[in-house]
Order: sequence, then structure tokens, then C-alpha cells
Amino acid sequence: MDKTTLLRLLQNWDLGEVLELVPLPGGINAETWKLKTADGAFVAKFAFDQTAFEGGLEVAEQLELSGFSAGRPLRRRNGSLVLHSSQAALGVLAFVPGSPLDVSHPEGMRTWGSTMAFLHRSLVRLSRVPAGVQRWPWRWLDPVADHVRSRPWLQNVLTSVLSQAELVTRTRNLTLGIIHGDGAPVMVDSSTQRLSVIDWGAAMWGPLLYDVATAYWFSVIEHGLEPSLFDPFTRAYRDAAPIRNDEWQCLDVFIRLRGIVQVFYFAWRCDNNIQTGLSPGDNERNLASAREKLEHLSINRHGAAF
Repeated sequence: MDKTTLLRLLQNWDLGEVLELVPLPGGINAETWKLKTADGAFVAKFAFDQTAFEGGLEVAEQLELSGFSAGRPLRRRNGSLVLHSSQAALGVLAFVPGSPLDVSHPEGMRTWGSTMAFLHRSLVRLSRVPAGVQRWPWRWLDPVADHVRSRPWLQNVLTSVLSQAELVTRTRNLTLGIIHGDGAPVMVDSSTQRLSVIDWGAAMWGPLLYDVATAYWFSVIEHGLEPSLFDPFTRAYRDAAPIRNDEWQCLDVFIRLRGIVQVFYFAWRCDNNIQTGLSPGDNERNLASAREKLEHLSINRHGAAF
């Protein structure tokens, strides 16, 4: 979106004069800008998955009302959270200062685990799940989608692991609630020590273990952290999370499911030539890497690749 169009659309919010507007790097599912006004700093986000984005903003708003820093959305003059267009939805959020938590040290891992547990305790108590939040079982994770059927190996493993995840959720009576969907990475403001979890556009309603599995996938599987270094996260989360101890036996299923979601997502981007936020060739490299890690995970845990 060009700057002139964005400034015109931002007039739907009570922001006053925009003094500065600069694009923010990254963001593979949205275009984002940081803007400054006389009232403070904000983020404008033009998100392509309109329903999920609006649902995530509602989740963030409810967390903010409870006192947790989640990226407070600003409502438009007409009371709505987003401005819809044919391509995407525009929303405005308060800018959250801070840096990613250092999870290479035990204290960082403990803080991550305890923060996720706090969020899960808060979110399972919400009286209403926003309409835009996908409910388990997640129908978007479709084994017969075109980009899955064109890859029989993906269709086979997706069908198998998704069935297993649905089975253990039902038979083990796993705890369900609103989850972050991307592992709830924590930011810390060095000047105030305030903790924040932002970017709720992947929020869903489903097994709480999926968030834990996502945290494990990103830190251990993708970034190569020794599994033992994830233990402080595990202990901190289990000490305070609203799940039973016996549910923990199902974590492996959701770690594999998270890996499949990575493959599913980048296969979709490849087949639809979605280039937002990445350099040319990154979709293909990320797809190959996710598949390799998923197969390696299967070999280590089950003795044979799929």
C-alpha cells in the first residue's frame, strides 16, 4: 500500500496528525508501519487473513483489559476494530516497546514458560471466543487442499498426525482454550521490565499443548537448542498452567503437528507465489528445511522417515 492511501485510510481512527510514518521490516502475513502522532506511537497493520486478524485483535483487547500487555488495538470512530477491503484488513495498535526475551539462558526460558502459563490461565476464563478465532479441529489444515494433494508425502503425514491429534484430544480430554498459535514469544522492555506478547493474528481455540509444542519446535527443532535447555520452560509452564499432568504425555503429537503446519504453510506460499516479507527463494528454502526437520524428528522418535 502506498503512503498516501494509508494516510487517507488512517483518518478512520482518532489519531490526530500523523507526524511520522515508516514501514517496518518483516511480517510475512501483513504489511506494517510504525507511526507517530502527538498522542504516541502506533503500528498500522494491513493483514491479508482478515478474519483471523480481527479475531486476534479481539483477543489482544481482552488481554489488555485484564492488565496484560498484548498490543492494544485502537477502535475506529465507528467502533469497529478493522477497516476491511477486498485484499486485506487494516488495524491500528499501540506500539509496544521491547526486545525479544533471551531464551538461550534458563531464566529466559523460565519467564517464557511462566508467561505462557499465565496467558493460558487468563484465556481459558474468557466468556466469549471471538468469531474470527478458528475452533478445533482446525478446518484450515485441510488434507485435500491443492498444495497438499500435489505432495502425496505431505497428504499422508498430515492425515495421519492430524487424526492422531484429534483422537488424543478427544480420548484424553485435553484442555482447550484460546492459544497464541505462534508460541507466544515474549518481549521485555528493558526500561520497565514489562513483559508483552504481541501479534495475535494466529490465535486459535484448541489444545493448549499446541502452544507449548510450537515453543519447542521453534527453539529446539528450528534453532537447534539442546532439548535439556527447554526444561526450565517446561517446569515453569507446568507449575502454573491450567492443564493436568497426564496431558503432557501427548506433547510429542503436537510437536509433530506443529512441524506439519510449517510445511503446510510454506507449501501454500510456494504454490500461490506469496512473496510478502521474504526474499526470493525463501519460501522454497523454508519448505525444504521444515520437511527435513520434520523427517528427522520422525526418524529420531519412530525409527523411520515418512
